[in-house]
Amino acid sequence: MCPTLRAQSSDEQNGQQSSLQFNCPIISALDHWVAFPMQKDSAYPFGYIYLDIQAGVTLEYAGSFKITKSGDFALVPGSLPKDAGVKIRMEPGPRLLAFIPGGQFGALKIQKVPSWRKNYDYDSSKPEVLYQLGFTYNAWQQYNKALNYLQRAQQLNPDIQGLNTELAFAYNALYLFDSAELILSKEMKLHPKDDYTTKEYIYTASHNKHIKQAIDAFENMLKIKPGYSYAAESTINIMGFYYLQKDKANFENWYNRFQGMPSKSKEELNMASAMRDALDK
Repeated sequence: MCPTLRAQSSDEQNGQQSSLQFNCPIISALDHWVAFPMQKDSAYPFGYIYLDIQAGVTLEYAGSFKITKSGDFALVPGSLPKDAGVKIRMEPGPRLLAFIPGGQFGALKIQKVPSWRKNYDYDSSKPEVLYQLGFTYNAWQQYNKALNYLQRAQQLNPDIQGLNTELAFAYNALYLFDSAELILSKEMKLHPKDDYTTKEYIYTASHNKHIKQAIDAFENMLKIKPGYSYAAESTINIMGFYYLQKDKANFENWYNRFQGMPSKSKEELNMASAMRDALDK
């Protein structure tokens, strides 16, 4: 359940408080009609949030409304989509939405459960569906929920491609590094050229203070796959170990290697510089 926050309509100056409470993360609003924050024209875009098991969290856009002085919701003329099925894929982020009160459904010409919603029902007893649910909740940083789905999927079918690495990702996010490393050690033997598995293993081993294993995995990957796409990120994780150990010599060695990486994000550059500056103090 989302916490209670106060939100006001454009008629706040008249003392009218709206019944919208912008306190719900998108991932917590699944299967609800929701409003987005008020736009410059004092209107609130709204729609229905649901999970498309293949495409991810989706908004079915339904138009916009305004809040009258009496607190009622009124559809904005011309805001309804001309064609049904205007879908917007939602990306993970901090945006907060408001549940639309059931008492306003009639004014907005909507039903509690849209008739089309049944087209996106899924069978959560199937391991492939459980994997997709876990993948989705990992992406939205709901790691405990993700772990639950992924563990259930693994019990039913541990051979689903990508499942074990996704499970390890959830373990890592929950600081369960031993569990993650146990899984990834096996995955590394099965998929030695897989970039994502190697990246996740190096992250795990570095954070689990098994730096030799992390470095061995990194060097081996560069030998068999010089174009390893997570080279800069993996170097950052190895540097992070030496930073926490206050080992300036080894940190500097890996910092220099990092500088020679062909593809570095701004975030990675800033992180490397921040660690180096902190060690120099």
